[in-house]
Amino acid sequence: MPKTIMYKFIGLFLLLLAFTAHAGTSPTPNFNVTLINGLSGQAIANQEITAKKIVGDSYKWIASDTTYSNGSVSFYLDGLGGGSQYKLYTKAYSDFPAWSDLISNPGNYLFKVGMIPVKVVAGGTNAPLPNHEITVKEEQNDGSWKWFAQATTNQNGLITIDLPGIENGRIFKLSARSPWDDSYKYSDPITSNGPMTFTVGNAPLRVKLIDYHTGVALSGIDITAKEKLQDGSFRWVSGHTTDNNGNTIFDLDELGKGRTYILRTEPYNGGSVYSIDIRQPGAFTFNVGILPVKLTDKRYNHPLANIKLTLLEKRPDGKLNWYKSGTTDAKGMVYFDPNGLPAAGSVFVVKAESPFGEGKRYYSKWVTQPEILSFAITRGEEYSLDLTPPWIVIDTPQANAEIANKGFLLRGRSNDDRQLAHITANLITPAGKRLSKTVKPNDNGDWLLNVPADFLSGAEGVTAHVHVFDSAFNMASQSIHLKVIADSTPPELEITSHNTGDSVHAFNVLVAGRVTDNAGLFKLTGTVTDPKLGTSIDQKLIAISPSTGRWVLPIPANKITLGNSITVRIEATDTSGNRSSNSLSLKVVRNNINPDQLLSRTSFGTTPAMIAKIDRVGPDAYLAQQLNPASIPDTAFKQLIQGWIPEEKRDIDLYQLIYSIYSDKQLLEVMTWFWDNHFNTDINKTYHVEYELNENRAFRNNAFGYFRNLLQISATSPAMMIYLDNHSSRKEDPNENYARELLELHTMGVDGGYTQHDIGEIARIFSGWRVKDEQFHFEAYKHDDDSKIVLGHTIPGGGGMKEGEMVLDILATHPSTATHICTKLLQLFVSDNPADNTINSCRDVFLGSNGHIRTVLKHILYSADFSAPENFHTKVKNPLEFLSSIIRNFQAKSGIKDLRYGIESMGMPPFENAIPTGWPETGEKWANSNQLMMRFQFHSDAIFNENDPEWRYTSMEPKRLLANRNLKNADEVLSYLFRLAMANDYSELEWDTAYSLLTDNSTRPFDLNQPDADQRLRNLINIMLTFPGYQLQ
Repeated sequence: MPKTIMYKFIGLFLLLLAFTAHAGTSPTPNFNVTLINGLSGQAIANQEITAKKIVGDSYKWIASDTTYSNGSVSFYLDGLGGGSQYKLYTKAYSDFPAWSDLISNPGNYLFKVGMIPVKVVAGGTNAPLPNHEITVKEEQNDGSWKWFAQATTNQNGLITIDLPGIENGRIFKLSARSPWDDSYKYSDPITSNGPMTFTVGNAPLRVKLIDYHTGVALSGIDITAKEKLQDGSFRWVSGHTTDNNGNTIFDLDELGKGRTYILRTEPYNGGSVYSIDIRQPGAFTFNVGILPVKLTDKRYNHPLANIKLTLLEKRPDGKLNWYKSGTTDAKGMVYFDPNGLPAAGSVFVVKAESPFGEGKRYYSKWVTQPEILSFAITRGEEYSLDLTPPWIVIDTPQANAEIANKGFLLRGRSNDDRQLAHITANLITPAGKRLSKTVKPNDNGDWLLNVPADFLSGAEGVTAHVHVFDSAFNMASQSIHLKVIADSTPPELEITSHNTGDSVHAFNVLVAGRVTDNAGLFKLTGTVTDPKLGTSIDQKLIAISPSTGRWVLPIPANKITLGNSITVRIEATDTSGNRSSNSLSLKVVRNNINPDQLLSRTSFGTTPAMIAKIDRVGPDAYLAQQLNPASIPDTAFKQLIQGWIPEEKRDIDLYQLIYSIYSDKQLLEVMTWFWDNHFNTDINKTYHVEYELNENRAFRNNAFGYFRNLLQISATSPAMMIYLDNHSSRKEDPNENYARELLELHTMGVDGGYTQHDIGEIARIFSGWRVKDEQFHFEAYKHDDDSKIVLGHTIPGGGGMKEGEMVLDILATHPSTATHICTKLLQLFVSDNPADNTINSCRDVFLGSNGHIRTVLKHILYSADFSAPENFHTKVKNPLEFLSSIIRNFQAKSGIKDLRYGIESMGMPPFENAIPTGWPETGEKWANSNQLMMRFQFHSDAIFNENDPEWRYTSMEPKRLLANRNLKNADEVLSYLFRLAMANDYSELEWDTAYSLLTDNSTRPFDLNQPDADQRLRNLINIMLTFPGYQLQ
């Protein structure tokens, strides 16, 4: 054998010996492991187990071995019991890692695996999900979830997992992609070992998107699913795109188990489209394009592109809410999808914003159903909308009233600014018995429903719901509850205004009272019997206030006779036919002064405050205060005009109107205007506002004083001297204009007994009376100093200005002057044609008092002629009185612009009469068709004007006027208004016309609380102001 071979053999032998010696010294295993299924206890053979040592924060491989048939395997783990720590690792199931507990000591260890077998199935079908990837996540201390491991289900949809520390509080969950829409789904938290089923997802929602009108499926369209939360907000869930057939699938958590979702898409140019609420899985057809709108120019029938269209939804109260907007495409189309269609009650309209570039809005017709809307418009046409809801009120019975079980009438009113459509009434008893009717209103909007006795039979109560709709789908409603009773009790009737034996004045009388009934009144009537006239009023129907039961029976003056006792009988009947009555006797007497005549003739219009005052203090005290204006504070008026001084010609007319309308010193203002008009001047000749103002103020300060002082004011007024040319009169060429008018107009009258010679002499006397530095000035060198004879009186020469004053003294006390002034005053206060004996009586007082006007006025106003029936309310108002009375009567807010225009258009600008006579005190000038037309135009505008914050136009609030005085039913309202506006002087025709208007031909009672009360009052006043009686004072 060669040496080399021998040496190799010897080396291998020695190496073998060394290895054998080493093997024989390896450590003895100190840790025995048995691997079993933790649920069944079955040993797991041929499964590799790895031991890893914990080194810091990591694991170090130490050894791996495979279990025997009994599932056992042994390891030598260095340092056990000496501080070293280990963990065992295996993948016994589903290629899913399983870890042992922490190993610190040698010994035996039972390694349990397969603790959580999981069955993975599809939501909705419960079919196994094979080869499906499952992710395990662990909950962290901050509540977040961290990836832990992954596994894939087998062909049967099963996985087996082991989650370490689960028995010690560690929490895990599973996640997987939905088999329906690939969204992530999660199991419930896993907190213990044991078998479980992981249902991935939910029953699917299979959505098909189609066009509503064509039925065409819409592909490639994004659809979003949102969850509807309890607070009404929405949470985004997922989004998908439709396939070629318009289909897509959503897997929505707990759909069908109480949660609600909606879908959103935007397939067209009309904005987002939302589905209805979805609460169940399954097939869902998502209709879109419900309201396609085509905008075209009607003239040329071509589409209007790039125009903004807005879809508006009408609320029940008539207001419009923005819903969607879109811009028309090349074909003029926008596709809207209002959720409210085709739901009952939903109403929409489309608005086109400036389609022709002129800033104008155009509106389509109202839309209540899905349709292809043709929106054809023409430039400049009006497309207004009706957004105002109708109104409805149940007049009788009142809410919570008792009604008789014999049946009743449910009566009310409704109206609309354009057109009513229909009214529905639904009545229901507590037992559930129902009565539903469609009620047709009449032309005035009044409606009536007869509720029969058989419906009420056995019922203790009934609730009525009434709804009204207009042609534009606006709606309003009202409901009341009523108690049903068996009624045998008569009405309770009382007369509250008078007691038997009371005296009433021989003018219009108002008898008032109250009536109530437990189950509803049917009618109230009044009868008046006069000893001379017999039954002058026979069972006249009397209006009753529904809310208070108050009533008023007006008894006109022509239904009673002076000095006799009349009998008034009132009878009430309820809806069950029960009756009651009340009667009283009244004695007819006459006042010294007719209070209504006094208010009318001594003012520019009666006001509510004046009526209240004269009723409280009586006509004597009222007149005494008016004759003593210093005793009237007039505070509000002083504040109104404080600091205001007219500076322009147009302001002077307004100045007079303001004084006439607002001053409480009404008799003073009547007399101030009387003297200003008596001593008429024309500002168009003087061109000086201050002249007119100073003259007017002087007349006001001396209106009740001596006539001689008034003559002096006029004679030395720059306005008068310029107007009648006395300013240019000089001794060489005396001007007779002032002298003539002084005699003819200011003092003696045209037939007063003067001659042309007297005119010439007076002209010489007033030569030198001129204006200098805008004030009166006497220039002696222009005065004729020779002596003169006037009316038989010698005026010595050389007296200068005193000569004129002597003439004024003579004229002021002349009998003809007294006759002339008394005639005019009587025409102002009593009659256009005063009787001779009345004039003579006044003349005597005038002369006896040396022309003291207060004394003369008191005599006139206390004279029998002033209160005589033949002179009562017979004088035609002039325009100043007419305009002022409208504002004063109805407490209107005066307008600067229309007052100026009104007084001018009616032909009476106060300081602009070019004729020296002034405006007539008699009525012939003011009683003509043109004058009436101007008056009607003014009061119609004033009554229906809206409140003008800039005080340009006159306006009024009649409902507030009456509400402040607690007037409610028709008779109360008419009685008050006729007294306020017409001094209680009205004909039966005028009363019946007004009553018919206020109560819609007596078909329904008037109540101030009714919704249309204000409009009805405006209509009433507008008619009243056309009555002949309103043109009179």
